[in-house]
This record gives sequence, C-alpha cells and structure tokens, in this order.
Amino acid sequence: MTSTRKPAAWHFCSTPRNVFLSIGAAWSQPDYEHSLKVIDQPDAKVPALVAALKANPGPFSAIDVLPKGRGTLGKYRIRKQVFRTLAQDIEATTPELILTGNDRRIEFQFVASRLAAIGKPAQCIYLEDGVNSYQHIHPSHSAMRARGDSLLEPLFKKLNYGTWYDRQGAVGCCRWIDQRWLTFPELLRDRDGPEVRPLLSTAYTEGDASAHFLALMTALAGSQPDLSGDLLLVPPHSNDVKQQYGSVTAFTDAVTPLLRTADRARVKYHPNETEAFLGGLAEELPRSLPLELMMSAINCSRIVGDTSAALLSAKWLKPDAAVFSVRNTKPNSAPLYTLFAGAGIKVIDGFDSDDLIEP
Repeated sequence: MTSTRKPAAWHFCSTPRNVFLSIGAAWSQPDYEHSLKVIDQPDAKVPALVAALKANPGPFSAIDVLPKGRGTLGKYRIRKQVFRTLAQDIEATTPELILTGNDRRIEFQFVASRLAAIGKPAQCIYLEDGVNSYQHIHPSHSAMRARGDSLLEPLFKKLNYGTWYDRQGAVGCCRWIDQRWLTFPELLRDRDGPEVRPLLSTAYTEGDASAHFLALMTALAGSQPDLSGDLLLVPPHSNDVKQQYGSVTAFTDAVTPLLRTADRARVKYHPNETEAFLGGLAEELPRSLPLELMMSAINCSRIVGDTSAALLSAKWLKPDAAVFSVRNTKPNSAPLYTLFAGAGIKVIDGFDSDDLIEP
C-alpha cells in the first residue's frame, strides 16, 4: 500500500518574529506536514505566543519547546541533550524541508549537517530576521564586537560541537542554506550567496493565515482586539525616551501636536514597557501582542516610529500605509535610515514634519 503521508517540514524559531513568519510560511505550503521547534528558550519556558499556538496550532502537527542552559558549561550540557533529542526526532521523522529564522543557530546547523551525513540532505530556507538580513553588522553592535563574534563564535562551536558549524559574514549565507526568503529582496546589497526569493505579504494578510493570526491575537489579548485607527505611534522604550529627549514629558510634548491631528490615535508600547507615558493622548493597543502579528491586521493610514525594525514589517505588511521614521541621535543609526528609505519608509527629522502632520 502506498503511503499518503506528507513530507516533513521543520521550523526553527527563537523569537516571536521567527514564529510569526513560520506560521505564514507553513500555511502557504500545504503539501508538507509542519513541525515547529522553538529553540533557545530559558528553562524551556513557553512564550505566550507559543502557548497560544499550542492551543490553536493551525498548520503545525507538532510544537516543541527546546531549552538553553545557563552559563558556558550549562549551555554546553543542555545543547548536547537537545542534540540527542533532535537526532531521535530525525530517526522518527526525517524532514525534507527546514526553515530557520537564524541560520547561525546551532540547533538548525546540527540537524542540517546530520541529515547530510546520513545521505538525506534537506532543502534549507532562511526566513528573514529583520535588519540583520540586510546589514553585515547590526547598528547596535560595535565594530569590535562584530569582529569578535565572527571570529570567536565559529571557532568555539567547531571545537566544542563539530566542524560542521559554519558562520559567514552575512546572515542567511551559511553553507547549509539553499534559499533566502526576504520581505525586501531589493534592499540586499550583496547578492552573493544562496538564492533569494521574495516573501509575499499576502501569505500573512489573507486567507487561512489571516484568520489564524486573528484567533491567536484574540487568545493573547483575552478578546478580539480592535486594531482600527488613523495613526499608530510605536515609541521607544521609556528608558530610550528619557535618553533621547531628556524626559518622558519632553517626548510627550513633542508628539502631542501629531496625535491631535488624528481622529483616533493608537499607541503600541514596547513589550517590556512598564509605563503608559502618553496617558490619554492615544489609545493603547495590547502589549501582549507581538508587533508583527498585530501589523498583519491593523488598519492605520499613518504609522510612526524611530529605528524600530518593526517599521520594516509595517511597510511590508501594509504597503499602502504611510510609514515614517523619526531621526534620533543614537550612534550608528545612519545605515538604518538608508535601509528604511530604500523600503519606502519616509525618514523625517521630527514629529512636527509637514509630511507627517498633514493627515
């Protein structure tokens, strides 16, 4: 009797953005049986989005949360345990497709190398992880840290785990990756490396994926969230606000004229924010909602932030919205503004910009 079982696809994720992108990718590939592997989680803690996904798995037939240890020795011991678990999973179900939000994650590379070693290599796809996908050095990292990471990390991992570990200068370009799926492939400066394909926003804003995202948001927020408005402000964390503007009051004064141009202004605070520093000037969106998840369904004609990578997601998922990035004084931000401008995000000097104020 011929087996009708679908080929297996494994998704390696460590952040809410990774999980979001994998959900849409899984819905768009119904010919595979999808398994989600949430890796590098402290004490195997289940993130809220993953807990909601376990209750409503959508396209996934299995969801596993894999831990990371504490300290160098603890991480080494736990990773060895995770490798044994993954090796057993390979024996039970050999994946033919692997998608990862970070090709430098050792769990992904272990599985890719193991499959190659047994003569069953999988097709490996890198799903964009924001700014890192387009810039070799993240703006928040110093040049010294970047050089140290690129030299010491692969050496350490090859010595301790295996010579199969590989790290290239650009994210998404390790030797195990076959394709890179990017939200803005035209922004890629260097085309050398694996094949590049566009990640279509419609796979996340329409059909089964859209309905699934709405159900997940309802579970996370406790009720179906109201995502309508004229203006969405995505402010920095209050610690950054104080550093950039001197005080929360000064920031509030700067954005008040803008917020008053909207019939309905909304604000999405940083998920770790403890203050509601805009008070009643804008209606708060649930902090429990990952921003990319929320962007898949929001209805705001103007979206404003500073250097948050979520602005790229906003422009990708809502191409008709006017998305603005307000310059700040943080060091090393210039490459980000260049990247944003290339994506169609308007970079402005202040919240009083005529381009922004006029509704």
